Amino acid sequence: TESKAMRLIPSKTILCVEKRLEAIKKVLDRYEDNESMKKLIELRYFKREHTPFGIMKVLHISQKTFYRWRRELLEEIASELGLK
Repeated sequence: TESKAMRLIPSKTILCVEKRLEAIKKVLDRYEDNESMKKLIELRYFKREHTPFGIMKVLHISQKTFYRWRRELLEEIASELGLK
């Protein structure tokens, strides 16, 4: 059950995962008003139904734009985690 699983996972691991989730949430909140970026995040990281080229087609964006947006997103998350 959940309580048994929680005892098996070291608290340091739980704190690390919570820190990552909080960083991701903060970055996602920044894109609340950017429908295209929200759709990219949804398709690429949550639904995972499309290849990068499929996402480019759905969003009507170039390959350069796709990879720039992805890089910006990952850099922001890394910055929130203190990795950059």
